[in-house]
Amino acid sequence: MFFMKSILLFLCFSIGVCHFNYSQGDEQYYDESLYEYENPTLKKGYGSAGLGIGLNYGGFGGKFGYNVADKVNLFTGIGYNLNGLGFNAGVAYDYFTINRTSFYFSGMGGYNAVTAVEGAPEYTETFYGISFGTGFKMESKSRSGNYWEFGIILPIRNRQYGNMLDDIRNDPRIVDFSEPWPILISVGYNAGF
Repeated sequence: MFFMKSILLFLCFSIGVCHFNYSQGDEQYYDESLYEYENPTLKKGYGSAGLGIGLNYGGFGGKFGYNVADKVNLFTGIGYNLNGLGFNAGVAYDYFTINRTSFYFSGMGGYNAVTAVEGAPEYTETFYGISFGTGFKMESKSRSGNYWEFGIILPIRNRQYGNMLDDIRNDPRIVDFSEPWPILISVGYNAGF
């Protein structure tokens, strides 16, 4: 039930982002000047490197991306995931742009969960799987091609991860247990090249 609520929340956010450009059909609400700016971060051949937090940054780390086509970015993230080296690779598609802000969907594979219990190394493990995300990028006004990225990510976690959580919950030695977040955040700053 908790997983279904997480998916519903994720879908509602995604629909809300898509609904951002809603118009009631009245032309007076359409401002063409908002769509005239050509965002360099969306062009084929654009590359970026950044620092941030989130699965797409490998945990706490860096992300490297390259646009293989207009609005299609292949990326990899490498960082520290509270248990060692975290790695993810994926693709992002920018589906809507208004002025210096673009909205994207992403999919990636790599690590998507970590368990770590102080004093119980048998519960320290990294889990791998796929994750899906959505968010937006805001290009810097002072440095064209650089941007802030904000997103949410829905990790699809495997059965082994669920079993590990059950073991941790049922271990009488563990008195302070924090439930993992079903939806994760991502924040980072990226510089273009």
